[in-house]
Amino acid sequence: MKSLKFIKMTTTTHSLELSNQMVNSKGLVETHSKFSSYYELSKPGITKMVVFSTTVGYFLGLTSVSSHFSTLEGLVHFLLTVLGTTFVSAGSCALNHYVERSFDAKMARTQNRPLVNGSLHPTQGLLFALAISVIGLYFVFLINDLTFTLAVVTTVTYIAVYTPLKRKTTLSTIIGALPGAIPALGGYTSVTNSFGIPGILLFSVLFFWQLPHFYSLSWLYREDYSNGGFVLDSVVDPTGKNVSIKSSVYIVLLLATTTAFYVFNVASVLFLVGSTLVGCYFLYNAILFIKNRTKKASRTLLISSYIYLMTVFFLLLIDTLL
Repeated sequence: MKSLKFIKMTTTTHSLELSNQMVNSKGLVETHSKFSSYYELSKPGITKMVVFSTTVGYFLGLTSVSSHFSTLEGLVHFLLTVLGTTFVSAGSCALNHYVERSFDAKMARTQNRPLVNGSLHPTQGLLFALAISVIGLYFVFLINDLTFTLAVVTTVTYIAVYTPLKRKTTLSTIIGALPGAIPALGGYTSVTNSFGIPGILLFSVLFFWQLPHFYSLSWLYREDYSNGGFVLDSVVDPTGKNVSIKSSVYIVLLLATTTAFYVFNVASVLFLVGSTLVGCYFLYNAILFIKNRTKKASRTLLISSYIYLMTVFFLLLIDTLL
């Protein structure tokens, strides 16, 4: 009887332990799910690109990379710039999720976003967006007034101007390129506290690059954008003629801009040759898109846009380190 009682007690104990493990495991899964949802609100792909472009702008503004990072003050300054940019960008993207949640519900590519699928309540998303935006702006405020102003302009332009205009005019694509390019200039001004040719040229690269990049992306998802009520060139002109020709025009302007880096002694001949070669590859794919306006051609153009920007960024970073 005692052994039977012992067996029952042991079985009960193991059952309770297993139940507790299951509860704890469920709690961990739910916590991870919440974290993933908040992380997705930040649009990590966009935020990483913004932080990278800001970092390139930061390095362009330095007179000596080694001497700047050899001091604690220089390291803290760089950290504030990166953290501030990260939080401001993530906050702006989260605000975009909140503002466009009803439109995202109408598109296949965005129907699984946190504020659409119910993994986060809209109020949670809004509070998260406001909190990290304020933190980011505070960090940038500690750097200098000019960079803080650029950060505010970026957020306001993205949320209050570009976002609503996407459903009113095709000019929204050009206007939307402004908040996408300003952070790179902000990286430069965080070091120099002034505008300069290197910062303006980097801003121009980001501005012109975004247009063929988005044109190719919008052509891939034109049906989705149409369902969401977006007024874009790819939606207004179903032939694809406008987006394909405009893509080539802006890539030509990109080639002129990267050449200006060398002309104004901002970058070396290594950058000139490298950026020209990858720029011609980018233009080649844009011309193919004009000739054959298919999803395959636009996808190739989209991929080449990433290759182009990463190559230009790395070449600029190499130049600043040599």
